[in-house]
Amino acid sequence: MLDPSENDQILLSKLQDACLLLIADAQLSMKYQGIEIGAILSDFKKDKDPIFAGLMKQLCTSKSVEVRKRIIRAIKTPYSAGALALLGKRLKDSSPEVCVLIFKQLLASKTEITAFDSKQARMLVITEGITSPH
Repeated sequence: MLDPSENDQILLSKLQDACLLLIADAQLSMKYQGIEIGAILSDFKKDKDPIFAGLMKQLCTSKSVEVRKRIIRAIKTPYSAGALALLGKRLKDSSPEVCVLIFKQLLASKTEITAFDSKQARMLVITEGITSPH
């Protein structure tokens, strides 16, 4: 018989697998559920967390503005270096709604410009914030 901690690890692994399937699902309603569950299960401080990685992949590849916005809202603070890097890149998103939401999230979380790990990322935040028509 497995001890409780082994059972917990097995359960967590199965939940993560199911969540990743939902996040990658082609049906938007299923994907939305995966994002909501992922927001609860993911350790957003760890860039190597499998659910975090699945959400970040969708943030970078999804054609759905709503999916990208839901993922941005789901990311918990404090932001990891990986989350900040991807949020910074999404400031050039084709959707003004996504760009504005990222700025709102950064402001609401009181994320300082120094939290971005490179000069290039800091400059992107500054220039997009100043020059963006959004």
